[in-house]
Amino acid sequence: MFKVRHIDDEADGAFDDLPIANYVCRDDSFVLLVTLRKYVDDLETCVQVHLLVIDANEKMIILQTIARFAIGLSDGIAKVEAERDPTNNAAINLALPVMPMDLVKMRSSTFISEVIEPRKAQLQATASIDDQINAIENYHRELLTAYRRENGISSIVDQHDHTTSFNEAWDSLDGTRFDQLHLFCVGAGDHLPQLDVGRVRLLNS
Repeated sequence: MFKVRHIDDEADGAFDDLPIANYVCRDDSFVLLVTLRKYVDDLETCVQVHLLVIDANEKMIILQTIARFAIGLSDGIAKVEAERDPTNNAAINLALPVMPMDLVKMRSSTFISEVIEPRKAQLQATASIDDQINAIENYHRELLTAYRRENGISSIVDQHDHTTSFNEAWDSLDGTRFDQLHLFCVGAGDHLPQLDVGRVRLLNS
């Protein structure tokens, strides 16, 4: 089976060393004609009958046409935005996962604009959006207070860096204490759970 390959994925200089007659290239993608020819040669008998009556030049034109079509199809699929919002429209402004070390540096206004707003579409797909937003803001304030007042939390967060994975960072924080904030801070393409607003009401009572 032939495949569309990408120049950037090849070993240094490997693509440059290929004879130009051995491939079809468009933009940064290419197809090796030798693999495409093997694929065509394995097609069913009726295809082979047609190929037998054309000369080598015409066969090469057909192979090049198939290669260009395959590259166009592959590149087109790669550009399709896979993330969807709750109404099944493309989620254009995707929110990235947010780490604890980022949250402890955020003022409440920044948290609302950079964390809550990009995820609002997911919240609006569920009930009681005002209660959920209030709960999320309280979870953030709870983390800020713990970071400022509890040496155990601040020392853990301060050890996080660019090598710390998302789940590793959140799992290191006092068991399930911040699990609701953890769940909310996943990427916007993920399903946001119904947040435990009752817990926040209890904390504030």
